[in-house]
Amino acid sequence: MNSPLEIAQRLLLDTVADYPEITALIVLAVGAGVAGAVRAAVLKLSQRIPGQIGQSLEGPLRTAATGLFCLLMLASEFLMLRVLGIENLALVLDALLEPLGRVLIAGVILGAGHLIGVAARDLVRRRQAATSSGLLARLVYGVVLALALVVSAGQLGLDVSFVGKLALVAFATLFGSFGLAFALGSRQFVANLMARSELERYQVGDRLRIGDVEGNVVEVRSTVLVLATPDGTVSVPAARLGDTNVFRLSGRVA
Repeated sequence: MNSPLEIAQRLLLDTVADYPEITALIVLAVGAGVAGAVRAAVLKLSQRIPGQIGQSLEGPLRTAATGLFCLLMLASEFLMLRVLGIENLALVLDALLEPLGRVLIAGVILGAGHLIGVAARDLVRRRQAATSSGLLARLVYGVVLALALVVSAGQLGLDVSFVGKLALVAFATLFGSFGLAFALGSRQFVANLMARSELERYQVGDRLRIGDVEGNVVEVRSTVLVLATPDGTVSVPAARLGDTNVFRLSGRVA
């Protein structure tokens, strides 16, 4: 004895075989209803996202809603042609379905990357100072979109292995430049830090002549001596005390 599910399946198949035109119209109508409902849901979502992120995402979400509507309608029409038994056209559509599906998936990935990038950009922009140029926010958006482009290209069957190598070279170059700049900038600081013991010989009130600078010590900092001269205040790095003759003109003797 057949189960109710098997009976329903057989009845459905018999109906499709006996009335293909009516079934095709039903398929198209259901597809249009689903496509319209999905489009309306996405549009409603775009209106419910609050704040600046919602304003930024409204346009892309509207575009995504239209794209989903067209995609679902295309799928409904394809299924309708299969129900009608138009074999030649169905074979053509079968041949186009796989590459078209890859293109659609790549487009969805790219669109999602754009949406995520916009949200991340606005989030970073809100956390930055009002006077900021927004460079970091644009950089975040660019990185997210670039990742989406790479994934989309891979989905299309393109060889993206060179992108990883290029990113590795760019990463090494960027951090190598940062390291060189840091080394050059910190060289004087390290020299001053190593000569810090020279500062212990002096105290506030000593009158010193260091090279062509002469004045009274008014402050002893961690790596700098501050002298008051007739021309104003002069900061003498600790490293200079070890490289230049220092004459104590008055004050305690070390």
